[in-house]
Amino acid sequence: MQYLGFRHILALMKYILLSVLLCASSHIFATGGKYGKSREMGICLGTAYYIGDLNPHAHFGTRLNIGGGLMYRDNLSTRWSIKGSLLYGRVEAYDADSDDPWQQNRNLSFRNDLLEFSMVAELNYFDYQIGDERNGISPYLFLGISYFSMRPEAEYNGNWYELQPLGTEGQGTTEGGSHYKTNGIAIPMGLGLKVNLFSIMAINLDWG
Repeated sequence: MQYLGFRHILALMKYILLSVLLCASSHIFATGGKYGKSREMGICLGTAYYIGDLNPHAHFGTRLNIGGGLMYRDNLSTRWSIKGSLLYGRVEAYDADSDDPWQQNRNLSFRNDLLEFSMVAELNYFDYQIGDERNGISPYLFLGISYFSMRPEAEYNGNWYELQPLGTEGQGTTEGGSHYKTNGIAIPMGLGLKVNLFSIMAINLDWG
């Protein structure tokens, strides 16, 4: 395998991390009244995948890995919620998986471990609350902000090497500029579905 310069992955905003998460949550606090205030804690299990130069179009087309994390949700009402999440996932892509002979010949590859803390606002399409049989299911949208760290690596002769310290595109030299950062700010957004399971439990499916 050849080294892949990570700036090449990020070029022209082609680096998109898409995640699919299945979260199980449970009531930890609830108050009565028409506003439907409550709080939840839960665990998440899912996967993440990459759309970019090594995988331009195929959603779920790259090698998928299991990821997950923890979440906390403050339901301000039956329509609005604030959710905090701590999530881990790995994305990877290989030219060898492509049907394009040119990509196969280029033979680039990478993998990247990502750890993210996010805060998002959720808007339910319908009134929703755990334990309420009348309002037990709703699609929703979410938008927020996150802080992430990453660890891009590539394989060479059977060993994995971190790419950032190597300056694979001349970073750290006069011509190549400074090394790119391995942490930053992102804007998570997406949609999902909330479904009640029992009186104090629910399942959420996110695509973001």
